Amino acid sequence: MKLYFHEVEKARPCILIVPGGGYAVVSPSEGEIVAKKFYEMGYQTASAKPNAVILSYPVITSGDCAHRGSFTALLGADASEEELEYISLEKQVTEDMPPCFLWQTATDELVPVQNSFLFAQALQEKKIPYAFHVFSKGKHGLSLADEAWANEEFGEPYTLEQTFALGQAVNDGTFPVSEEAK
Repeated sequence: MKLYFHEVEKARPCILIVPGGGYAVVSPSEGEIVAKKFYEMGYQTASAKPNAVILSYPVITSGDCAHRGSFTALLGADASEEELEYISLEKQVTEDMPPCFLWQTATDELVPVQNSFLFAQALQEKKIPYAFHVFSKGKHGLSLADEAWANEEFGEPYTLEQTFALGQAVNDGTFPVSEEAK
């Protein structure tokens, strides 16, 4: 994901988290669309100490509603129950968590919408301010779903070069992924 920073030393209190294909294969072009749009609106699109967090169709839980491929890619196929428990983000919400904005679609075909519900519930329990929006339809990774996205107006030459290189590595077997990911 590209980072866009304004040169002005004005505080811009937002961080944007877009999985861009989950942990297994990150698609920089997907995050790029959103980063550019928020930059144009006056936000910084990255921060080491966020004042707020935006989670778009997030992978949250390693439990029953997990996107298994993400956790296998992150921890390996032989992850222990303790590791899976630790990495399950709905169990890691603390009182110092920044306010969160979550959104997802009910018809997300990759990451079950229950991931967002679990995180919202954890935020509620810790009394963390949040907004949670579930849209009735839409696929995973729809980004901003604006005209630029629909016209596929994204992907700088470097981004495209990296995407093609990754695809070639998967085809050559030098970057191992599951058959499902292929």
